[in-house]
Amino acid sequence: MRITLMICVGLSILVSSFASSEDGTYRGMDLAKRFGIQFEVCTLREGKTLAQVEKLNSKFNQILTEIESKGTGLRLTPFYSHGTPQNPSADFIDIFVGPIQEFGNTWTAFMASNDGPKVYQEFQKLAKCHNKFAFGIPKMTDVQQMLSTNERVITFNWCSAKEGVTQDQLRTKHDAWLAANKGSFQAAAWSIIEPQQGAGLFHGRFAHMNVFTSLNQMFANEEWIANGGGLAGIDDYYSAYASCDGNSSYVGTDIYRAPN
Repeated sequence: MRITLMICVGLSILVSSFASSEDGTYRGMDLAKRFGIQFEVCTLREGKTLAQVEKLNSKFNQILTEIESKGTGLRLTPFYSHGTPQNPSADFIDIFVGPIQEFGNTWTAFMASNDGPKVYQEFQKLAKCHNKFAFGIPKMTDVQQMLSTNERVITFNWCSAKEGVTQDQLRTKHDAWLAANKGSFQAAAWSIIEPQQGAGLFHGRFAHMNVFTSLNQMFANEEWIANGGGLAGIDDYYSAYASCDGNSSYVGTDIYRAPN
């Protein structure tokens, strides 16, 4: 399965154009429940290019269509990353988002298909990847906006709760922040990412994943934070509730899109 987190998948969130995640579904995901998100964090092998990797997209898409996968796959390439020349970021991250059980269904059917294992081996010759699996908790999703375009810009902000801050307190704070700012917050979707498998380096951490439908929308949100009053709530969160790395951002392109 051409599968791929860490986000913004990813990847996240109908009743009004700006609805809470308790309402409705998005591409087969019940927005009242946790969803699954798989990250393939990849580095190109020596002499290989992203263009070579992308030539395999149609093969993966065909197999996922044939096995009727209910997930959605995106390829993320770094836009503003935490990488440096001494410690570069991944060349790309493939994310796969869907109902949790669908990961078992899709992996099983993909590896049992005629071409799945062969195509996956072709991919592994081009890139070295580390697979991670996480839960996503939908906080907000503008389903209408998410369905209006395939353009995606996704940000991730990895955090740890401050000493003495409980999960219930974080949940209450997140809900209160959304209620206070939903008229100003510019993202099309916001989810909390909880690492589950292959996540030893992220033990005890969580991520805010914001999904935007364009770079313009992402920077409109930055403008609101900087000059529209958004900074106060964020400063309060950082000072009293969580220690965070700051956002990294990625541009997403479709690998596979499940039927809506």
